[in-house]
Amino acid sequence: MFSTTRCKSLVLIYKGRTLFHYGFITKGLKPGNVVPGEICTQAMRDSQGNYLANLVLYPGRPEFTAFLPENTQGVMVQPVGKDGVLVAGTDTIRGFSRLDQAWLSTIADKLEVSLGEGVALPQAGVGFGSSGKQPAAR
Repeated sequence: MFSTTRCKSLVLIYKGRTLFHYGFITKGLKPGNVVPGEICTQAMRDSQGNYLANLVLYPGRPEFTAFLPENTQGVMVQPVGKDGVLVAGTDTIRGFSRLDQAWLSTIADKLEVSLGEGVALPQAGVGFGSSGKQPAAR
């Protein structure tokens, strides 16, 4: 998606955990500390995506600039079932085409099926959000 679209950031939040954060991130944010806000929660609840083509015009902008760069101009929010959401950010106003929106929807559908089939999620404390403890040297 990154080589063929204006997508600069992609975040997957599932069952209250950040499973994936690719691309640009807010300066000083520790990966894995993303909390879904009202727009993301509504997308999961209603099973309907949302495209905020000009993020500056929306009062919900801080929900996304909390984990995406401050210069994020547009955001696509796509539910991953009732338990997750996929958020894509762009640095261009109206940066996502209808085809980009269709691709994100297809990716979210695939993730919903894969994660819903019981694919093992990383253990708590492994990867993002880990305690920071390093394994003992051998």
